[in-house]
Amino acid sequence: MTTSLAEPINVWREYWVSRRHVETADVITLTLHAPDNRAQPGQHLILLAPVEGGLRREYSLSRIGPDELDITVKREGVVSRWLHDSIEVGDRLEATAPRGSFLLGDRSDPLVLLSCGIGVTPLLAMAREALARGRAVHFIHVARDRAHHALRGQIEALQGSGGLVRHTTYKHAEQGSADCDHVGEFTTEHLTKLLPAGPAEIKICGPSRFMQAMYDATRQLGIARDDVAWEAFGPSTVVLPEVREPSRLEDPEQPRVIFAKTGSEARWDPECGNLLDFAEEHGVFPNYSCRQGSCDSCRRQWRAVTPNTSTNHSRTQVRDSCCSAAAAPPAMSN
Repeated sequence: MTTSLAEPINVWREYWVSRRHVETADVITLTLHAPDNRAQPGQHLILLAPVEGGLRREYSLSRIGPDELDITVKREGVVSRWLHDSIEVGDRLEATAPRGSFLLGDRSDPLVLLSCGIGVTPLLAMAREALARGRAVHFIHVARDRAHHALRGQIEALQGSGGLVRHTTYKHAEQGSADCDHVGEFTTEHLTKLLPAGPAEIKICGPSRFMQAMYDATRQLGIARDDVAWEAFGPSTVVLPEVREPSRLEDPEQPRVIFAKTGSEARWDPECGNLLDFAEEHGVFPNYSCRQGSCDSCRRQWRAVTPNTSTNHSRTQVRDSCCSAAAAPPAMSN
């Protein structure tokens, strides 16, 4: 996703890189000096990279310190390759303040973390915080193999504090390997055996296929939807059963979408899919970054509108435009 470097969607701040650590052959961790740090586990930065005219990418926080933040980056995509190849200790990066609504609940019951690949990053920060609060944490992770198991050492170090139950699946390893608990695919059957008894807060992060499988598994097991949340990485997301086959609106009189700042309006077109795409089709260009409902850059207040939402990030009158569709006239964005 490419956007203009000059587009003023965020207040950018400067971070300098105080440490650089190689996690695996294709994953590094950068520690950023962050005075007045108010980040919360599960949040992310939007980083502005001076490549291809200016690109923005989201990076979840894998560790939060009093005056520093860690981002753990897999070498894939233009910006991630730039971070791997060009950024060293002492360099400065432009990024937003930490943001995002993928957060721990104010709960005391067990926390179940389900991650795959680089999806481990925000869940590691959550694990630290939950253990510090005295919560039991069940950390279930899937990786290709030991060589590609990012942040393994940091997760193992948490076991010394007590309260952590860890389960690791490697897709490719010798059966009976001492490096992991299971070899092959991680299925609903495996999840059933590992979940704690009673209520639990469940967080999921990883590729779309993994997140969808884990979310569907929780539904099959009768776990309350409100107990399950996920974080979208790039195009990864979870499609809820009730919106997988959205029906066309039967009323030929489609809602009016009115853009308060410009005064322009247009009839809603269901073919556009979401309000962000619809706005751009009509010459209105709201701020955005991820287009997947996780960065909050396109969050707007919609009045007198019943949105169809496809992620679990939009539950109030302030909604992410990239995940909402107009369903009742009139609609207005400010």
